[in-house]
Amino acid sequence: MLCRCQIGKLLALNPGDRSTFTLSSRELEGVKKFLAAGGFHLASLNKVVIRIGYIIYDNGMRWEQGYWYRPNPNEPGKYERMSPQPSRALIGLLTA
Repeated sequence: MLCRCQIGKLLALNPGDRSTFTLSSRELEGVKKFLAAGGFHLASLNKVVIRIGYIIYDNGMRWEQGYWYRPNPNEPGKYERMSPQPSRALIGLLTA
């Protein structure tokens, strides 16, 4: 399974895999400035929420914002939303 973890970089994870994200000093300064603009300080925070924009599986299936998509055979590189959405059992088969 592949997902974009940073701009221009792909991350491949297998079930049960873990990943550690490292920020450069420049990125960390950007985070600190962003937090300070909202009245927060990095030292006072103890939780991070990472939002996943989308996931593309090895078989071409795509998950995005709670919806499943399949490759569009008429427009290579594009996707079409599956309607109705597949059942959990079918999702297991599609992404295995």
